[in-house]
Parts: sequence; C-alpha cells; structure tokens
Amino acid sequence: MREIKFRAWNEARREMSDNVQDSPFFGEILNSTDNEVMQFTGLKDKNGKEIYEGDIVKYEFSHPLHVVWLDAGWGVRWQDIGNTEEQFINTEDEEFQYIEIIGNIYENPELLKESV
Repeated sequence: MREIKFRAWNEARREMSDNVQDSPFFGEILNSTDNEVMQFTGLKDKNGKEIYEGDIVKYEFSHPLHVVWLDAGWGVRWQDIGNTEEQFINTEDEEFQYIEIIGNIYENPELLKESV
C-alpha cells in the first residue's frame, strides 16, 4: 500500500514544509489560503528522492516536466510552443529509472519556462 504523505509551500514565508500530515496544525495548514499542499506520489526518482505533486522532473534527455494529478493517477505536464501536453507516469516504462527531480514549481518556476 502507498504511503500517504504531504508537504506544503507557504507563500507568505516562501518556505516548503515536509511531512505536514504529522503536524498538530494539519487542518489549519490544509485550510489556509497561504499554503499550497502537495501529495506524495508514492514514487521515487533515480536518486531515491520522493516525488511530490508540484515537482519538476526530467528524464535523461527530456524537457523539464511538471508532476500533476490527472483524473486517475499521477502524470506529467509539459509545454511546447503554444501547446500543453499531459500523460500518465508509467513506472513500468524503462525510461522511468532515469527520472530525476530538478526542482519544484514554487521554488524553481524558471525551470519550466526553459522548455517553452
């Protein structure tokens, strides 16, 4: 069974907090308009780092990709000039072993602009 974990970006403090589900203030964190809460996908990158919604990942030779929740599972979103594409993350795909977290959309939004 997949571990359920969350982290939160606090825009006012410009700070990322991990494991917010363990906080006695978890309800307040979820309901605050200052926080963007992201869920752990249950997946890890090639370095063993946990992949969360909002992370920016890259395959060996790909553009930076934004990790998102799609209707029925985790996926990635990428942009090319005038076009946005989405696809599910296929952990059975041989290329998945090369996926690496390079940042997140809150602390490193410029990484996604490089791909457009």
